Amino acid sequence: MILSHKQIELLQETVEKFGHERQIDKAIEEMGELAQALLKDRYAEDDAFTDNVYEELADVFITFTELTIIYPQQKLVDKINEKLERLEKIVHPTSEMPVTAEAVDAFSEILIKVFERGMEHDIASTETKKKEIAKVLREYSANI
Repeated sequence: MILSHKQIELLQETVEKFGHERQIDKAIEEMGELAQALLKDRYAEDDAFTDNVYEELADVFITFTELTIIYPQQKLVDKINEKLERLEKIVHPTSEMPVTAEAVDAFSEILIKVFERGMEHDIASTETKKKEIAKVLREYSANI
């Protein structure tokens, strides 16, 4: 845990003292400042703005923690879990259907037929070729 129990209590007291609306506005302001600092740091030729990024990260972290006090944490936990599950699928994709030798053979047949059909219509218009290729794909995909 980054913050101590005492520090979290301080943030709870801050939310109580200044109110939800003001602390939400403060969080929005701090996030905007972080965005600006990140852009400046990205395009700087040296580390001139890096300290400013840390300064703004600290402000955003504090106001983010206040937002977790304002908004029900269970809903946040549920949303975080949903998004992490989605991210897991993106970062570590798994095939729903395992690729089999038969599927590879079928796909190869489709590609060969598409190529042959395209060559037969070499002098045809692009639109005619597209239609012929689509026909072959429909015929062969029905068999898979």
